[in-house]
Amino acid sequence: MLFVFDFGDPSSVDRSQIESEIKGPVSEVFSSQKKTDFAKKTLGKAGFDKMLSLYFSSFQTQDGLKYKSLEDELVKNKKVFMRHLGKDKVNYLNLIVNVLKAGASESKGLLGRVS
Repeated sequence: MLFVFDFGDPSSVDRSQIESEIKGPVSEVFSSQKKTDFAKKTLGKAGFDKMLSLYFSSFQTQDGLKYKSLEDELVKNKKVFMRHLGKDKVNYLNLIVNVLKAGASESKGLLGRVS
């Protein structure tokens, strides 16, 4: 995923170390305010950015971005994302989701199934 922010490259991040520090999987960090606050306090600014790169790379596949899953997470945990990422980054993520959703519109009807 192309991010213009600090948390774009997960290749040099040790997932097991971060998961041991936050006492749980990275995929569940934004499920509650308490978990996110704990992760941010424990990891510090640099560690939290590394954790973010792992979190958002989980939505990336060889075929592209799993934008439906990302959209579900953004809707379900909007307040947590807004507090910890900020309004600009959440709006950027919503923009990515909306652009990919518009580009992947499915054709309906008989002609849509043929092509």
